[in-house]
Amino acid sequence: MSTYTLTGTGIQALASGVGQLHVHINTLPVAAGSGNANPTNWYHVGFLRAGDASAFWEPFPIEATDAWIGLPAGTTRIGYAVQPGGSIDVTEVFLSNPFTGPAGPTGASGAAGATGATGATGAAGATGATGATGATGATGPAGGALGYQQTQLAADVTMVTPNTFYDGPSLTLGNGTWLLLASIAVDGIGNSFWIGAKMWNGTTVVSSAQTLVWGGGAGRQYSSIPLSAVIVISGGSQTWKVSCAGDGGNNLIKAVLSHNGVGNNASTLTAVQIA
Repeated sequence: MSTYTLTGTGIQALASGVGQLHVHINTLPVAAGSGNANPTNWYHVGFLRAGDASAFWEPFPIEATDAWIGLPAGTTRIGYAVQPGGSIDVTEVFLSNPFTGPAGPTGASGAAGATGATGATGAAGATGATGATGATGATGPAGGALGYQQTQLAADVTMVTPNTFYDGPSLTLGNGTWLLLASIAVDGIGNSFWIGAKMWNGTTVVSSAQTLVWGGGAGRQYSSIPLSAVIVISGGSQTWKVSCAGDGGNNLIKAVLSHNGVGNNASTLTAVQIA
């Protein structure tokens, strides 16, 4: 709060937030006169005029020894004119103008304005950096070559007793799925016989076949018996073989062909592991 002693004419700046002024006449001007009001009203003392940075409002006459003057909102300065010989004190009061009524209710919202035009599409952003290369996956297992086993008779097998099976070539195989292929050469020597062959593991027969052979003189005939099967072994190794039986005595399972033989490969058993 500040008090200003004013004489003559001029402009006095006010502090921010001042809403009222207390005005006191220190010395009446020489030309001042009085009226009939109580307390006494004076005239020809002077005027105060509130203003902001741009302009001024209507003037207030100084007509009481002590008077309150309410200031319009936004007042930042006052203009003053005190008649010759007069002196006044003006004191700032940081209260609202006592003559200002309460704020009115908020007015209704205005209608919404029209939608503005769509703005131009912004430029495309820069391409993001390429992500890091992921780790290389583990190498898958290599595809293995098919495994196989093969066996061939080293010498002829004589089937002495009729209708009794004699073992030809055999293989011991481990766990897995196997394709078995066999070709067995047989000879009835001097007589005509039916010879049968079976592929088995000593218990289970998976393939069988038969052929007729006979002998003697120029009409002697030999034969070969083909066999095949797919087997599955689990739980340990098994021995698979081809066995033959004839309905007469002294038949042969041949190791070498009887004519134009090319080694011990006339009776062969082959096992190819397929899984």
